[in-house]
Amino acid sequence: MVPHDGRDGYRRVWPFRRSWLAIAILTVMDIIFLIPAITTFRQAISEWSKFDSLFDLVGALFISAWLLGWSMGPLIMTGILAVMLFGREALNVRPGTVELFLGLPFVGIVISYDVSKMRNLRTEHPAKKSGKSWRGTHFVFDYGANSVAFGSDVNSDELAEIRSSIHMASGTAIRRGEALPEEIQTGGNQRRKRTRLRLWRIRQPG
Repeated sequence: MVPHDGRDGYRRVWPFRRSWLAIAILTVMDIIFLIPAITTFRQAISEWSKFDSLFDLVGALFISAWLLGWSMGPLIMTGILAVMLFGREALNVRPGTVELFLGLPFVGIVISYDVSKMRNLRTEHPAKKSGKSWRGTHFVFDYGANSVAFGSDVNSDELAEIRSSIHMASGTAIRRGEALPEEIQTGGNQRRKRTRLRLWRIRQPG
């Protein structure tokens, strides 16, 4: 976790939980898939550099098509490895707004929330086989009719610090209680999506 306080607000980063066994297995599989891909790539370069007949052209096209299909496997595995090794989640707070970032450094998804609509900040301990088990103990808050999770392997003692930091940086305290009727109607809908630099940013309705 990397907290940061400054004139621009409050920021905290949580690296994704890492399973070194899964990373090792995926790395081995990635290498196994990469070896024939590299070999075939060299063969394709050779075929394209010296074909003299229609048969040679067909052979070069076939090898290139096979390489394109085969490369999807190692590309996907390499992407998953990058997420497992360098993936992170960040909390950014500025006046009136909380932003949650999910992805790799400089590339990921950012979702913005109106702090005045956030409720019931708490910690949760997910079941081992649940969809959130990869987070371990994490923070949760209610937003409209939905619950939003963030953080990984957090300490329950950090809850007061996070609540206080959001209050100080945003100027608004996270309230407790039920949602207002208008929040239930609009809180689960995304109002707008746009690209800024290399980040996909989604702003929740406020």
